[in-house]
Amino acid sequence: MSYGKHASLPHHTLHPRKGLGMPRGFGLLGKLLIGLLILLVGAYWMLQEPERLKTPGRVVESALNTVNSALGGNVCPNPHPDRPALQYGLMIDAGSTGSRIHIYRFNHCHGPSPSLEDEVFEQLKPGLSSPTFNTPEEAADSLDPLLRLALKHVPEDSRKCTPVSVKATAGLRMLKDGKGDKILEAVRRKLKTQYPFAMVEPNGVEIMPGKDEGVYAWITVNYLLKRIGQEPRLPTAAIMDLGGGSTQIVFEPHSSDPMEPGDHKYELRFGKHKYVLYQHSYDGYGLMQGRKRIKKAGVADNKFPCYAVGHTDTYTDDDDQVHHMEGTGSGHEECHAFIQQNLFDKAMCLAPTAGKSKSCSFDGQYQPSLSASFADNDIYAFSYFYDKFAEPFGLVASEKGFTVGELRGAAEKVCSGKITEKELATTAGAEAAELFKDPEWCTDLGFMYGLLSIGYDIPDDRILKTAKKIAGMETGWSLGAALNVVDGWGQEGKGMCLKEVPPTT
Repeated sequence: MSYGKHASLPHHTLHPRKGLGMPRGFGLLGKLLIGLLILLVGAYWMLQEPERLKTPGRVVESALNTVNSALGGNVCPNPHPDRPALQYGLMIDAGSTGSRIHIYRFNHCHGPSPSLEDEVFEQLKPGLSSPTFNTPEEAADSLDPLLRLALKHVPEDSRKCTPVSVKATAGLRMLKDGKGDKILEAVRRKLKTQYPFAMVEPNGVEIMPGKDEGVYAWITVNYLLKRIGQEPRLPTAAIMDLGGGSTQIVFEPHSSDPMEPGDHKYELRFGKHKYVLYQHSYDGYGLMQGRKRIKKAGVADNKFPCYAVGHTDTYTDDDDQVHHMEGTGSGHEECHAFIQQNLFDKAMCLAPTAGKSKSCSFDGQYQPSLSASFADNDIYAFSYFYDKFAEPFGLVASEKGFTVGELRGAAEKVCSGKITEKELATTAGAEAAELFKDPEWCTDLGFMYGLLSIGYDIPDDRILKTAKKIAGMETGWSLGAALNVVDGWGQEGKGMCLKEVPPTT
């Protein structure tokens, strides 16, 4: 079976084989019926092909069906002399609700940087942190179906130079009494003793730091935009990812505005170039946590300007005390002022080094000014910026993106109740009714606008872009993490298992 494509089917013929002739007098109608039957059988098997891509109970899906394949089924005729023609990479995303594997296939036909050919992935539930597992070994065993899939798709003579990484997120971090560490150690033992792939050291199996998640997403986006990994060097895009619990920002400040030293500084080499990035992950400033922060600030007088008039809600504080809140229907301006006063503290900025001007985002976090050091480059905003704003307001298909002021305009319209369900249905489609009835929508839009305009100090006329996929690929961190490993291995010569990799068939 070819990698990322459906298997080819036998070519049926309308001519009978010798010795299997049709009865005399069968007639034209009979032949036509036989031909129709053959076509129906062929169509049936083509439709059933995805079923043959299943492991028990799980469907393997191809996210990229050999888009822009450089090989076309043949060995690359002139691969880079210091790189393998084909290079596989395995990335396992061990999330809180499930695990999924990404099996990437790259080639080195266009220079030293890897070119993505295709991806196969599978996901399963529950995640490694699930209480259904009685021992760390049981949790590690849950990854076996994913790893067996990798054995199926990675050629045997390429496995020993195929890097495998397991990156866990918040689920394992929340486990107590060292259970998360024990599960990861069981996963390490499994990879080392039961599978032939090359485990990445020293951080191949780990709970992924927030800064890495942001940087890997930056690699993914800029790679898919063709801003990195090729010549000449091009300006890169910034990313802002708004999740539920945290938000990340990563960008490459202009070299004329050197950064202050600190953990925010991330040096990365990709291809022939070095990138000095600013990155920070704000824990507790994701959209869901942002809601909680706003409500916590609003319990003082039980009046809440970010809710419609008459809407009531409750907030449970850290001491399990329940507070009742009532919306005032004051509109976006009062909601924005409330958020500015209570959420994004701009007064705690640390003193700069000698000769440098003060530059902060919020909560005392140093950040180079986007207006000064990143004035002309693209900024991409993902996740809830897409789901709660760009998609329902019909801004996804716009190549020019949207302005921060358009987000403010949407918040004003929603918070004032001036948008109708019918009007929303023209852009939001099936999600219109759910969004229209969501009492948190005004709060969410207000938080997003506050984060951009107050927190990051981005003016209303600045254009941002958004996407769920670029070039058919998801904009998450997994591809960037795999690229970071594969490109590094290529530079170190670890991927040169074979002088030539046979073509896949």
